[in-house]
Amino acid sequence: MFFCLGLVLAGARGALAGPLDGPELYADVQQYVDLGSSKRTGTFTDRRVASWLAGELDAAGVDSMFQDWTLDRFNYVTCILKIAGVNTECFSLWHPNGSTVRNDLVSVVKIRGYSYESMLGSARIEDAIANGASAVIAVNTINDAVVGVNAPFDEAANPFPVPVIVVGNSEIALLDGANESTRDVDLLKVFGKEKPDSTARNVVGFLDRGAAQSVVISTPSSGWFSAGGERGPGIALWLAIARWAAAESLPVNLYFVASSGHELGYIGTREFIDTFIPPEGVLFWVHLGASIVTEADVEGVPVRSFAALDYNDAALAPALQANLAPVGFNPQPESSNTAGELAYIMDQGYRAFGFYGAFDKFHTEADLADSTSPEALEAVAAPLAATIAQLVGELLP
Repeated sequence: MFFCLGLVLAGARGALAGPLDGPELYADVQQYVDLGSSKRTGTFTDRRVASWLAGELDAAGVDSMFQDWTLDRFNYVTCILKIAGVNTECFSLWHPNGSTVRNDLVSVVKIRGYSYESMLGSARIEDAIANGASAVIAVNTINDAVVGVNAPFDEAANPFPVPVIVVGNSEIALLDGANESTRDVDLLKVFGKEKPDSTARNVVGFLDRGAAQSVVISTPSSGWFSAGGERGPGIALWLAIARWAAAESLPVNLYFVASSGHELGYIGTREFIDTFIPPEGVLFWVHLGASIVTEADVEGVPVRSFAALDYNDAALAPALQANLAPVGFNPQPESSNTAGELAYIMDQGYRAFGFYGAFDKFHTEADLADSTSPEALEAVAAPLAATIAQLVGELLP
């Protein structure tokens, strides 16, 4: 289909003043981080993020609404682990058990990963509980810092039978060189309160072009901590594409979905799919997932990293190769490695491409706005807009 595609592509690739400009993109990352350090689903900060995103859509001329849904939530406050009089940094695995363990022998196990369903060592936790452990300390060897571990959807609201907490690889000595061990603890306690029937929300924006087909642009909006590099680039690019599309004349309707519930089995994405638009109404879906483009200073030199970029229809590949491969991405067909909401979206029958990845600060409290940069974000924004415009032109009948 021809709809002045050349003009749209030229606009996306041309002068970057406006929504695709690096400083504006980075300002959105900084704003996202500044809204709060606990982006967990249904928290006050999570709702602040939703209100901010909806306001930005409205200001861009994109009609917005909230999609509310309920969950049984644990309002986490803090975790305390004291061994031999020394406090050790910790965090709870989800869903937390707030029982107090004092002056008792607990199990210590080795794990590795960011998601309970895919991490190595989850069976050790389950075996320890089955064998009568009063609590479990899981040493996550994937990072020296404490890492938040995503919960499976079907267990996100079900507390562990005993407290299960995670510590960083810096505490590997707790294992005495083994995969499993035991330790006497002075105190192990996860502080917080159960909040049954809590409300969480997605932000849904809509550009109605009166078309038969729609394009969906999605990004997760929740996370364990500040999530500057994990969520920030997706949030910033999502807003940039919304602002850009509002000023263009793409002959498709556009949905913009910012979904909460990411760390709890993608609840928000499931809610959107169950409620809004079936696969047959979607020309293609773009998912702006984790760690799209991050940057680290290595001996004074900025080193940029790019997320995985997967697609599930060969018709998507030429545009991805033409626009995003030169930036540094490596477009690949869907595989068993495809992860996050993107895998779920594809499993539901949508033609889709999207990003997912991790980096050295992933799921840690150290992940702030400086995990990416204006230059890194700008390098991606215009090619992403050009990809969307090209695919609309190529895929519409």
